[in-house]
Amino acid sequence: DVRKELSFCAKTQLRVLGVVENMSGLAVPLRSLTLRDADGADATGPALALLAERCPELLELSAHVDVFPAARGGAEAMAASFGVPFLGRVPIEPALTRACEAGRRSLPGSPDVVRPIADRILASTEMEREAEEAAASMMD
Repeated sequence: DVRKELSFCAKTQLRVLGVVENMSGLAVPLRSLTLRDADGADATGPALALLAERCPELLELSAHVDVFPAARGGAEAMAASFGVPFLGRVPIEPALTRACEAGRRSLPGSPDVVRPIADRILASTEMEREAEEAAASMMD
């Protein structure tokens, strides 16, 4: 679908700010995972307790799983083939879902995956605006 839209934009000379890969994977905080032993029994409590005791900084990490692996290079390769910027990836992230439902872009203590993408868009449009102003001032 995105390839069709990018082709349409190219044919109609519509400007494309960039491509964002949505649902780029599943990101789940380690402390939210259910951990199982080799027999399939729930080992979450003892495993998290051991991590908290011996290496608590690991509990701040998230596990990332590629739910929909890219067949041909993914959104980044597609953006490059159309000559448009690749702006970033937004994973399926429970904290992001909760934030969106609360009308926010992130929750305290959760990574803000949207901000870097917004910053890239703002930076590119700011550079474009400055170039247009410079060109206009040269014509004066």
